[in-house]
Amino acid sequence: MKRLAAVLVLLLIFASVQAVETTPVATVNGEVITSQELDEYARITYILFSIKQTEQDFYNALLSTEEGVAFLKKYQRMKLDELIDRVLLKQWANRAGITINEEELRQKVEAEVASVLQESNITEEQFEQYALLQGYESSSAFKNYLFRDELHTQYLIAVFSKVTESATVTEDEIKQYYEAHKEEFYQPSMVHVLVIRTNTDSDAKKALDEISNGMDFEEVAKRYSTLENVDGGWRKKDEFESSVPAEALFLAQKGAVFGPYRVSSGWEIYKLIERKEESHLSLDEARDQIVSTLMDAKREELWNRWYEEEFVPFKEQSRIEIGI
Repeated sequence: MKRLAAVLVLLLIFASVQAVETTPVATVNGEVITSQELDEYARITYILFSIKQTEQDFYNALLSTEEGVAFLKKYQRMKLDELIDRVLLKQWANRAGITINEEELRQKVEAEVASVLQESNITEEQFEQYALLQGYESSSAFKNYLFRDELHTQYLIAVFSKVTESATVTEDEIKQYYEAHKEEFYQPSMVHVLVIRTNTDSDAKKALDEISNGMDFEEVAKRYSTLENVDGGWRKKDEFESSVPAEALFLAQKGAVFGPYRVSSGWEIYKLIERKEESHLSLDEARDQIVSTLMDAKREELWNRWYEEEFVPFKEQSRIEIGI
């Protein structure tokens, strides 16, 4: 009964948009956004019930105070504004000659959902229950949401590609970036080590004795180490604790064993696997990285310019009617 009462309160709060599924909550250049689309996108009912499970007082404050109701309405309007921008993006794309075959995309989404259900051994009934738990009125509504979300993603990718297609990087720009950011392409010397960590000095000494007597380092690690993985990975000198004589590790031969050393989390023994000497990437070696960095920056600049010079004016000139 309490759950039903909460639903009724929520319906009263949002009666203007939830009375009928197809009730328009906004019209964008003649294209309608329905209350159902907003409800599925904002998922306010689901969010409230999630809050209710853990924060009853907060839930009550949201539904029983003017401030709480105002906050929910503000959130609802924010999500509606996002939907309006999605519609505007699609409309701008269509005017620019960009179209997405919605029927093909819907079939693709349906097929992907069916594939996931099959691979996960989830029945249609279980999927229906999952959709309800996520705040959708049915599995069909959930799939409709997935379709609309994927449609927006495809339009966003297509518009981004069109807007940024003129981005290029010259050889001079590559060279200038390399000269100005040489520190980015410096690679300090590093060592690859295996590590045994123990909680006590006595265990560390026992482990070292067994290694000294010829037992395999990794086998000893299984017996004494508190670490799940014996592989300590690649490390720079400053990545060892101050109690560890890292300089000696960086001068040692492969296979050398060092320790035990007292560290903040116990005692550690190291085995040197391999070493990389310090190096500086040449321009040719760094080229791909530089091109990627410069292209990202240029695409971002073109995108921001398009947004300010084309999308914002398009939005301002559009006829947008809000129904809530």
